[in-house]
Amino acid sequence: TAKIGMALMLGALLYISAGMLQDFFDKPIEPLMEIAAIVLALNILGGAFQGILRGYQRMGAMAVANVARDTIWAVTAIGLVVVADLGPEGALWGMVAGAIIWLIISLVILVQVLRSDPPEDPHLVNRYDRRVVMALVTFGIPVLLSKLLFMVFDWTGTYVIAYFGTVEDVSIYNIAFGIVAIPLILIKAIGVAMLPAMSHAYGEERLGLMRTLWGGSLKLINSLFMPLTAMLMVLAAPAILLIYGMDYVPGALSVLILAPYLLVRPTGLMSTQILAAMALQKLIFKVNMVSVGYNIAVSIILVPMIGIEGAALAASSAFIINSVLMYHYARRESGVDVDNGAMTRLLVGSALAMVVAGGVFLVTDPLGQGFLVLLVRLAGAGLLGLGAYLLYYRRVTVFTEEEMENVMAVAEHSKLAGLILRILRI
Repeated sequence: TAKIGMALMLGALLYISAGMLQDFFDKPIEPLMEIAAIVLALNILGGAFQGILRGYQRMGAMAVANVARDTIWAVTAIGLVVVADLGPEGALWGMVAGAIIWLIISLVILVQVLRSDPPEDPHLVNRYDRRVVMALVTFGIPVLLSKLLFMVFDWTGTYVIAYFGTVEDVSIYNIAFGIVAIPLILIKAIGVAMLPAMSHAYGEERLGLMRTLWGGSLKLINSLFMPLTAMLMVLAAPAILLIYGMDYVPGALSVLILAPYLLVRPTGLMSTQILAAMALQKLIFKVNMVSVGYNIAVSIILVPMIGIEGAALAASSAFIINSVLMYHYARRESGVDVDNGAMTRLLVGSALAMVVAGGVFLVTDPLGQGFLVLLVRLAGAGLLGLGAYLLYYRRVTVFTEEEMENVMAVAEHSKLAGLILRILRI
């Protein structure tokens, strides 16, 4: 219900915007708004299907559909922007392609689920009782508003740049924002997988287990995504050159500005999940509202001064503020605490990966920048950087024994978590 309501509200906004904002921006953005409205229409149906799958506790199926959607989106968008030279329209049509695949996969899984017996869950007993329905509605309103706020958050930079800049600026910024946002897909997947376990532990008043699940999941996420973020900061420009071409290389500076928030975003995301597990949706909404308001205000101030980098700086700092506030309240409400020693060791390993990857790419510069050469240089730099990190990682201690047991339990129910464990060779 929250997803449908959010999509309807945003769809109405975009429908009105398509007619009004053309003259307001004095730029050819009406086609972009119409394509975005198509994306939201597909998300209305897909969101409804996913909501039913969540009710049937098919978290794995939801994750498969989401990963397929974002993979198709990225591949199609790159092809349409680079090969077909469609610019911003190509990126949005890529989103349409991803949404269609997402819709089809979700529908196929849903048909299979509806043919099976419903889960034996005591929480589903008397689910049509009026008090239960009213409680769900009351609980769902902050969820709806929080989701709506984050959609506004994601679009803020695009709208502000469209007003003060050019369509080309919008395209460059969206590509940079998308590159940094791709790792968040996998980070969120682990967070969503952990939410039911933390909620169950909280319901049974096993607060120690809930905190251990939080700490182990956070270390699991950071163990892989910290070094990837560090390498992204030094390889962003050649990666954009390889995929999109020279015209989009200026977006590398925006990637450099946006990437640091990935270092704290896992903490913010897992803090949000533990607050959700404790049913503190109103608190989550308030933090999101502060973050969105800050992002809008700072974007309006900085974009006219320094261009797309201003939008990147506003978004990055807003994400950092959001993560810090979420962690503050999660620590206050649940007693969770970041293992500073483990995080320091992960940061050292990530710095090593960044130095190795950057050094390898720099040393191989005389080989040139042809497509195949650049591809090999990037792949070699990334693999050697990750290899150096893994060698370091296996010599340090990150998880406690209790956290290790819970992380292994997560891997039994999450293919993504299991894959990360195999990569790290725990």
